[in-house]
Amino acid sequence: MRGGTSFFAKRSLQLLESMFKIEHLHVMGIFLHPNYKQL
Repeated sequence: MRGGTSFFAKRSLQLLESMFKIEHLHVMGIFLHPNYKQL
């Protein structure tokens, strides 16, 4: 039971990390490309 919980915790941490990376790239893209500000 404990192993499954730690696996879930690690998985959610990985998902959060990847989401933050995607968000960072998205924000960088908006700043680098003024045309995207209309979206």
